[in-house]
Amino acid sequence: SDRGGSWQLVRPSPGLEDAVLSVAVDPQNEARWFAGMAGAIWVTDDAGSSWGPVLVTRRAGWVTGLSFTDVGVFAIADEQAAAAGAPTSALGFYVSTNRGASWDTLPVPTSAAGGRALAVGGAGDLLIGTQSGVWKVQMR
Repeated sequence: SDRGGSWQLVRPSPGLEDAVLSVAVDPQNEARWFAGMAGAIWVTDDAGSSWGPVLVTRRAGWVTGLSFTDVGVFAIADEQAAAAGAPTSALGFYVSTNRGASWDTLPVPTSAAGGRALAVGGAGDLLIGTQSGVWKVQMR
């Protein structure tokens, strides 16, 4: 109401986590928020008063994108993967069809490296920004 003059910090588990790189609000519950962080997604059901983890990624890395669609809530991650002995970036892709209660891993293109951003297109497409370009997948 004051055009950004007043802010309040509502962070997950103060002092215990790394930076928050992505956030999403459940369109059916304004008090349910998701925060993408180092290797996990955390959720609050009380508008930030308390937080807890709901997804731990397959590999170490950062959850960099969260988005709701008609199908569910999607997440992408920039995960660490070993290639010929050297660490490299891999794309992690996750979906929850029950508003974050459980999560499934989805397949990704083998040449897609490092998830950076996630957006929903008008036709129900998910657009994923990666180190290797923008990828589109139909999720309806």
